[in-house]
Amino acid sequence: MNLQRGKYRLVDLSRTIIPGEEDRRLEIRRGVIAIDDTFMHEIDTMSHVGTHVEAPAHFYEDGKDVSEVPLETFVGRAVILDQPSTEITAQTLEAADGGRTQPGDILILRNRSAPQKAYINKDAAQWLVERKIVLLGFDSSVTTGHDKAENRENHDILMGAGICLLEVLANLDRISQPEVFFVAAPLKIKGLDSSPVRAFAIEFED
Repeated sequence: MNLQRGKYRLVDLSRTIIPGEEDRRLEIRRGVIAIDDTFMHEIDTMSHVGTHVEAPAHFYEDGKDVSEVPLETFVGRAVILDQPSTEITAQTLEAADGGRTQPGDILILRNRSAPQKAYINKDAAQWLVERKIVLLGFDSSVTTGHDKAENRENHDILMGAGICLLEVLANLDRISQPEVFFVAAPLKIKGLDSSPVRAFAIEFED
């Protein structure tokens, strides 16, 4: 791995979120730190705003929160799987994967069925569990189920296996390599079910 500047490319995969313009609450209020008269901000928001990761505590009353999930879950090799159809199945995942995904990998789904929204079915969720990935990411063009019942069932399948979710990614079309080094670490706040993140990929030269 060559970390020399100019030998790698950073791809920002986080959506810019603007206070007062989001569907979910996000407000910032500027204040002053008295000891040196510098500025600080109060942040009034929700755990599911913008690009965010979801820990098992999002679905289970006694599930692990973001502070309890190993950091390795959010940092490491990510495999990009392009999905050509609205329904993401075990068969479409297998065809795109070609044996690349390994236990411990992060997996990013990229929807190629635009402008339609794609969804993961139960067989696809089981396929992801069998591959033993640790984090599943996608942008707003993908959802975890066709309806509420399937969404909850797939959350149970995935998070029951310890797989965290990463939602509302951006700029996935800017990724030019089939595998990248990926980072999307949450805030380390005890008891928090989910957390906004700054997600990015690193593409290395051959």
